[in-house]
Amino acid sequence: MIVGIEGSPSCGFLLTGSSPDWQGYPGSVTFDKKYPVREGTGIFMQELKKEILKRELRVPPTLGVGLDLYGVDLNTIGPQFETELREIFNLNQ
Repeated sequence: MIVGIEGSPSCGFLLTGSSPDWQGYPGSVTFDKKYPVREGTGIFMQELKKEILKRELRVPPTLGVGLDLYGVDLNTIGPQFETELREIFNLNQ
């Protein structure tokens, strides 16, 4: 299993941090209270998937956890992650 960090410019799976103002380290840019995120896959996740396919391996299940999303409620991440894992692996309590 691959776990990505949604909103990360590197490790986002469905959502990646992105801004036309970035020309290097994203932390060097000031945001107007909202971290810029768009649909897409982070660079590391793109390269990881390419390498897996290049080696003719099966891409494992991938799950994105929204840790880099503006306004995320950290109290819900654990239970939500557990629910999604159970769904992926068909586990019942």
